[in-house]
Amino acid sequence: MAFLAVEGFGRTSSLKKYLLRLFLFGLIAQVPYMLALGAAWFQLNILFTIFWGMLLLVLHEKIKSRALFWTVFVIGTLISATMDWQIIGIVVMILYLVISNERARRIVPAIVVGAYMVGAALLVFVIVGEMDWSMPAFALGCLASTFLIFGHNGERGRPMKYFFYAFYPLHLAILAGLAIIFRL
Repeated sequence: MAFLAVEGFGRTSSLKKYLLRLFLFGLIAQVPYMLALGAAWFQLNILFTIFWGMLLLVLHEKIKSRALFWTVFVIGTLISATMDWQIIGIVVMILYLVISNERARRIVPAIVVGAYMVGAALLVFVIVGEMDWSMPAFALGCLASTFLIFGHNGERGRPMKYFFYAFYPLHLAILAGLAIIFRL
């Protein structure tokens, strides 16, 4: 998702409309997200993470002082801790933007996510004494995504953007309904 969002950032005909869609569908998906995943009221869904990341990408393009940008980026990344993917989502998005070597750009962010998730799982294990296997599983999924990312030829696919925007809140609503029915 982060890779395609950054690809869209560089190719969209209207960044304002892109940001508006992310924000509106993030709002629509928020209640189903909280119900489906048992998220706290302040934890925002992935569309807000991507929206926030896009704002930081815009600032990367607009702020000429690199020191000022990276200061803003660190603050923005800390704020993203309240969103799905926590801080790693924003870090990955900026990596997809700033890495110029195309081969490295398609591999390095997944390795960074993998290392972050495995490290976080080990930290939780050391502190709590229990291994959260969902974190290394997430890391494996990110590493596996590099195969899909390498398959991307840079060309626009079939125009299905509204399908995917609608799919996210719809599938969460279905999962929330199942969670309520089965009291999960």
